[in-house]
Amino acid sequence: MSLPGDIYRVLVREEELTSLTLGLLSSMAIKLIPEEFAYKYDEAINEIDNLINQVGKLGGLAFGEAAYSLGLASLVARAAKLGIQFNEKDVEKALFMAARSMQMMRIPYSVAVILKALSPLKERAPNWWVALLFTCTTPTVVSNEDLVKFIRVELNNVREKVSED
Repeated sequence: MSLPGDIYRVLVREEELTSLTLGLLSSMAIKLIPEEFAYKYDEAINEIDNLINQVGKLGGLAFGEAAYSLGLASLVARAAKLGIQFNEKDVEKALFMAARSMQMMRIPYSVAVILKALSPLKERAPNWWVALLFTCTTPTVVSNEDLVKFIRVELNNVREKVSED
């Protein structure tokens, strides 16, 4: 699966997310994505399943598919934020694909926006949240003190939560 050329050029430039894409993800992170989209989470999960199958067949994703999967995971996160009930395995799938995709994000701001957008999923699948955080620890990201602090706080929160359970 690949994105049509015109859409790809709007969302991705030089193998990095464009400011439009970051703006859309940032909007999702701060609750501006319309609720109607969140209620279509089952369609997002179907697309995530397709991407998982593609990863299995091809052994990886192109950057466009990675960006697409992050957008799909953001829709699932929005549904979680709204309290929509769905299968917890769906959260795991969304975070699995996000973790695979996050490896391609090179700009710390991109990583921060995406983590913020996906944060509603952390309570539902803490193990996959930790996996996602781990994939974010690239040399470029760890050079950003604020992002390292955020990741450290998130890891400590998960550890405390698991200790309580």
